[in-house]
Amino acid sequence: MLKASSSFRKCCADSKEKRSCRRGCTASRRNSPVDSVETISVFKTPFLAEYGRFTAGVVSVETRRGGDKWDFEVNDPFPEFIDSETSQAFIDGEELGHPLIPASTCVRNSVRLDKNTRVLLVSGSNMSGKSSLLRVVGINAVLAMAGAPIRGQSLRLTPLNIGTRIRSTDSLQEGRSTFYTEILHIRQIFDLAREADPLLFLFDELLDGTNSKDRRIGAERLIRALLERRANGIVTTHDLALTEITAVLGNCMRNMHFGDQIVDGKMKFDYKLREGVVTKSNAIELMRLIGLEI
Repeated sequence: MLKASSSFRKCCADSKEKRSCRRGCTASRRNSPVDSVETISVFKTPFLAEYGRFTAGVVSVETRRGGDKWDFEVNDPFPEFIDSETSQAFIDGEELGHPLIPASTCVRNSVRLDKNTRVLLVSGSNMSGKSSLLRVVGINAVLAMAGAPIRGQSLRLTPLNIGTRIRSTDSLQEGRSTFYTEILHIRQIFDLAREADPLLFLFDELLDGTNSKDRRIGAERLIRALLERRANGIVTTHDLALTEITAVLGNCMRNMHFGDQIVDGKMKFDYKLREGVVTKSNAIELMRLIGLEI
């Protein structure tokens, strides 16, 4: 039971200044509960932990209620959780899409990571859909782990942790470069890989803040280290040198790509995931299309 502070008891007992408090007693303004820091602290301390649990419960209920409402409105399927044959992450999504993209324009792709194909290395030109693929896989995995419907034909997966590095920015105030910020994010993902549930990692343009030599060596060692920690995932890049890593790591890593084409002077994308390494880039054409004379 909450005990009143000494100042509160004193003010309630003091009847010289006839000022009513909310409990019907008399108190001076100087010692009123509202103005007394001591009284507020006495109230807050014993109930702080209970308040945190109450808030977490409300968030959980609202999350489930939102998922039920979404399922009623869009009729998307629920995911299926399975027991993994190994201790590694498993995810098999058929025709996955992004829930915030209208169905009329949403292009869907299928993704599977298992004991045989543990890493997808996705190459492609600018704006071809690489980052969007990571977001599609990531948000559907989060929805599944939250018990909500997913946007896709089906999704089978094991319980897993999700670690992403999709965007990193420098900080003038904190004295951090883009590359340093990125590797700090990656360090947090490595910490996740130590937990009981296996890890699904999603890296966009891995180590793009450093030179090509260090990037090639660093990317290979990072992926190898994550594989040793039971993690599976997707890495995107427009640096074709990184696609050579698949020859080093073997069959557990698979090259995929997004393509593009120029039709009537305009860049066209179909956003469909295909086998193999991308065979062309579009940076020069994009610069020309916006009017740069190069």
